[in-house]
Amino acid sequence: MVEYDCNPNFLMKGPKKIQCMDGEWTTLPTCVEPGKTCEFIPELENGFGQPSVPPYRHGVSVVLNCRNTYTVIGKNTITCIGGMWTELPKCV
Repeated sequence: MVEYDCNPNFLMKGPKKIQCMDGEWTTLPTCVEPGKTCEFIPELENGFGQPSVPPYRHGVSVVLNCRNTYTVIGKNTITCIGGMWTELPKCV
């Protein structure tokens, strides 16, 4: 297991700790500058967001829903972190 840290004045997007599973590393985090805004909500296949008016400030979360007969896999919210959205869930 490896633990990551960001330089001062940067925010981490993603997991702080990663590990090697079956010969591959889990998702690496990225370090981003705070204060940047996110624009439009990314498109979610078989789902939709409940948007307000962009831009979205750092730390703002948006709830995502799947269309009828689809089930959400993962967190049903995304958050604007330093100008980038956190990972989208899937609707299966």
